[in-house]
Amino acid sequence: MKAVKLLLCFVFFIFVEAQTHSFCQDTIRSSIDISIRLNTYYTFEIKRDYNFRVIHTAPVFSFQRNSHNFYIGPQYSYVFQPTPIASEIYEKNSYGINVGYRYYSKELVRKLRAFGQFNFSIYKVKYIAYQLGPPFSTEKKKIIVENTASIGIDFNAIKNIHVYSGIGFGSFGGFFLLIDSFTLNSYIGLEYKF
Repeated sequence: MKAVKLLLCFVFFIFVEAQTHSFCQDTIRSSIDISIRLNTYYTFEIKRDYNFRVIHTAPVFSFQRNSHNFYIGPQYSYVFQPTPIASEIYEKNSYGINVGYRYYSKELVRKLRAFGQFNFSIYKVKYIAYQLGPPFSTEKKKIIVENTASIGIDFNAIKNIHVYSGIGFGSFGGFFLLIDSFTLNSYIGLEYKF
């Protein structure tokens, strides 16, 4: 439910921003740039006795004005079986939504910029929980809200094509960096700006 509220707020903000830009006088000559981005994330939870790892792939639509960038899109998540194998066996494939905000710096050197990013991956995980007594197994589902804060670099390789990479930290199950389980993540991606 929180994910739906977050998505509706994000869509409302984009709608208001687009309407304001369409009907108001533009005195600073800025515009909204639209792009398509392909993100690939590797996230893993840091625990001494249980290792939960996920790879996300998300093609997203990005809206940028000045240094502010918002993005949203579908997401495919591949869930690795946690090690050591415990009483829960996870289904490997999961689908969800990826939303986020990125702030770009000025160019550090020619065609290279740094950025800070907040990313939210919201997806459903299915798993079978085993126990000793009846019922011996139970199928369960849970929604994971994975949130991360990260830093990265963006390189304009060819006209309209950007390559970027970054590292960060975050949490599963929390909202806006409420840490209930500490995770590290790394990502790489490709972006085409129209």
